Amino acid sequence: MTILIADDHAVFREGVRNLIATRYPEDDILEAEDGKQTLRLLASHACGLLILDLNMPHVDGLSVAKDVCARHPDTYILVLTLYADHAYLEELLQMGIHGFLTKEASREQILQAMDQVRMGQNYYPQFVSEWMHDRLMQHYRWQHDFRLIDRFNPKELQVLRLLCQEHTTKEIAQLMHVSHRTVEGYRQTLLQKTQTRNSIGLVKFAIKMGIFTL
Repeated sequence: MTILIADDHAVFREGVRNLIATRYPEDDILEAEDGKQTLRLLASHACGLLILDLNMPHVDGLSVAKDVCARHPDTYILVLTLYADHAYLEELLQMGIHGFLTKEASREQILQAMDQVRMGQNYYPQFVSEWMHDRLMQHYRWQHDFRLIDRFNPKELQVLRLLCQEHTTKEIAQLMHVSHRTVEGYRQTLLQKTQTRNSIGLVKFAIKMGIFTL
């Protein structure tokens, strides 16, 4: 396999090169010191693995990753960078990179990551896996909450907003030109749909969902 190490620090490239040479003595190892050189080498060599830093001159690593995913889908990407920026991380994962590590990783972690990524498997350290789990749970909660909002009809939302404005049931009935019993019926339906116990719970729900702001 041909492996390309893309990093603007020569000492770091040398360290990674030595790891690879020890682990995979039959592999060809290329080096690039900036993004432009990385793209040129990828255009002229069939690289099976790209070990990529994000902070590089001329063309940054994120742009390189985008280009590789689009033009060289058979090249596996292992990002090995200094900082774990969650904004970059999310974009990289959406692109489909195979692995991510910070430069604080141990020798054993880097070797394990290379072992897995070069076989087409994903490798993410624990903090990335935990972050991905949190994002999935957050997405699930958003989806659940949006579905819940869709269940409200305009009259129910109107009652909810008026309750948040501290109007009594009698006042809401007058404002909506309906009976006291009708308003109470809306309130009971809101309690069921939001799984809350009282008007305070309804107000908290409305604030959380952005239906009402203080």
